Amino acid sequence: MHSHFGGEFYRDNSGKVQQRSLEYRFGEPIPDYDAYIALMGEIGYEGYFTYELCHPVLHADHTRAGIDFVDEQVKLAAEYMRNILSK
Repeated sequence: MHSHFGGEFYRDNSGKVQQRSLEYRFGEPIPDYDAYIALMGEIGYEGYFTYELCHPVLHADHTRAGIDFVDEQVKLAAEYMRNILSK
């Protein structure tokens, strides 16, 4: 079994990785992965939890981002999730 998480991430002024609110979510709240991971632990989930970047990746001016942006997002997502799992 596996589950996955997605989204985009950034490093705030304090250096902490945060989730970015994405326009295409139309005002929906940012997923609460802390709660999700806690619930997975409660049910004894032992499968994989992977990151996917499955939407078009664009810069703020809506030009297409390159593979360097994708690489950065993967690294930030991994750090973000490691921080949650280490609690």
